[in-house]
Amino acid sequence: LTVAENAARMEALSRNLTEEGCAMWPGLGVSDFSDWTPEESFLVLGMSREQANRLSERYDQNAFVHGERDGVATLIWTRSGIGTVESHPPRTEAG
Repeated sequence: LTVAENAARMEALSRNLTEEGCAMWPGLGVSDFSDWTPEESFLVLGMSREQANRLSERYDQNAFVHGERDGVATLIWTRSGIGTVESHPPRTEAG
C-alpha cells in the first residue's frame, strides 16, 4: 500500500471502531527486527478475537494481536501463514 492508502484505511478503521463504541487508543507497532518499519495501530479493549478477526479481514490486514487481561498476547495471522499462532509473554517496562 502507498502511504496515502494506508492512512485512508487507518482513518476508516478508526471511524468503524468509534461507531462500534470501542474503547481505543492509537499505538505504534514496532518489531524486534530493524528491517520492519513501525506501523500505526490501535489498542482496542474489550474486543473478542472473533470481532478482531472480522475487522482484520475487512481492512485486509495480514495479522492482529489478541490477548486477555493477565494473559499472553497472541499474534493471529489472517492471510499468509493462516492458522499459525505466535504467543509472546507480556512486555514489561524493561523488556
